[in-house]
Amino acid sequence: MVYLRYYSDLLVLGRTSIEQGHSWEGLRTYVAAVELQRHDLLSLLRIADILESLGTHTALASRVLSAVARWGAHGGYPLLAILALKRLGQTGVDTEAFVQDLAAIYAKDSPRLGVTTRKQLQDLEAELPKGYDRGPAEPSAIIPRIEALLSPESESALYFPQQVPPLQLLSDLSQEEFTQVLSAFELRRLPARYPVLRQGEAGTECYLVARGELSVWISKDGEKQDITTLGRGAVFGEMSLVSGEPRSANVTTLQPTDLLVIEPAAHRNKPTIATVLERALQRFAHRRAVDNLLSRAELFSSLDPQQRIVLLRRFVAYEGDVGTEWVRQGNPGTGLYLIVSGRCDVLLFGSGEPTKLATLTPGDVFGEISLLYDVPATASVISKTQATVLFLHKSYFIRLLEALPKTRTYVENLGEDRLLISKLTASIAPSAPTNEASVESEIDPVGFLWT
Repeated sequence: MVYLRYYSDLLVLGRTSIEQGHSWEGLRTYVAAVELQRHDLLSLLRIADILESLGTHTALASRVLSAVARWGAHGGYPLLAILALKRLGQTGVDTEAFVQDLAAIYAKDSPRLGVTTRKQLQDLEAELPKGYDRGPAEPSAIIPRIEALLSPESESALYFPQQVPPLQLLSDLSQEEFTQVLSAFELRRLPARYPVLRQGEAGTECYLVARGELSVWISKDGEKQDITTLGRGAVFGEMSLVSGEPRSANVTTLQPTDLLVIEPAAHRNKPTIATVLERALQRFAHRRAVDNLLSRAELFSSLDPQQRIVLLRRFVAYEGDVGTEWVRQGNPGTGLYLIVSGRCDVLLFGSGEPTKLATLTPGDVFGEISLLYDVPATASVISKTQATVLFLHKSYFIRLLEALPKTRTYVENLGEDRLLISKLTASIAPSAPTNEASVESEIDPVGFLWT
């Protein structure tokens, strides 16, 4: 006899039964789970998995997936809905109506998007009723119970919130663009311990986690260092895809995982989809870079969250390709620069080859020496990779230092250290280029940060 106390015990029993090859026992357990918690779409997906594996109830499996698609869309779990739609499409089911419904709910300007109180999928710590029994084990009794779960009466008992949370990557798109990008997703079903990304490899795909769990880790000095764990709803792989930089970490599945995968290069023969994909990925990557910047850049460390947002809105965002000259040695300073993404080299020019003083990465600032000491730029700053840089005009920079003593101390200390390095490195008098053009006039600002 199996002792079950909590809902989590029920799920463990179901998973163990499947792993041991007891499909009907696993099906019985997951059906019992959904009977207890009707919003458990994850267990409902498990039911569809088992029915498909049995090979004798594929029509019922499709009905289960249709329910997940419908309930997930209206219940605030769009990735589960997309997962179900992709699986239905693989079986030849027409999903056009589902896709249009999903786009109407989650695309840009939908009245359904907003702050939500969606129903929790699983309450793992819920205690099971005293003397709980999972019901009859005979297949002939289990199938009718699944039918009952899919009935209109069962659906009418579900809670669907008036508003649902935005869907990362997709809710910035119009309904037409939403459906185009959705068609570009490929469903990839992976086993546990599967290497999805390898550190140092070129990035060609972006991933959304529809179901499962993955480990992010790096290899440093021959040792494995765990970084974080990704779960349902996470997006990864977009930074390398947008920047062209190699993958910065490894990503490996910890359990069977379903990923929604986008490979822009696969759609180059469809210009409309390719353009929408590129723009969506860039906007998402840039927004994530800014979020990361706010949380870790020293410039913002003394500010509370609201102050950070207010200050950030004073910056103007610029995109630069490899070789973009943000600051030219010898030119007057016009403002402070902050790197959002990419890398920039700090170069000291003399009579011979330039000397590299440093390589700046996201979160680093530059241009402060000219502003603090009212002198021409002591070195040039040039993009080493494609980069996104924020620019704060000199007038706002001065006001910032006057209002925030801690920020002033940080910038002054940084400027002193860099000025000393520059003086020690300059064994000969610098000979800077004479072009007076500023970066603001050479590069069109982009508005992705504030729209």
